[in-house]
Amino acid sequence: MLRQMEADEKVYYWVNDEITGLNFEYITEDNNFYIDENYDLVMVFDKYEVAPGYMGLVEIKIPKESIKDIVVEKYFQ
Repeated sequence: MLRQMEADEKVYYWVNDEITGLNFEYITEDNNFYIDENYDLVMVFDKYEVAPGYMGLVEIKIPKESIKDIVVEKYFQ
């Protein structure tokens, strides 16, 4: 999220926001996700969940290389 905000001034997430009650802190067991065609993990957040409404539905891709230490090897390609 921070990298996306640095790369594009139109992108804004509630991370390190002055209003601390809005800040996204961690992924919970209830968060939605899917594995894309490249076997990357994609976290999906509803509108207003981690960002202002103009951001709409938010998808954050986590490259498989970043999570390879926590994935069962037979499922990792």
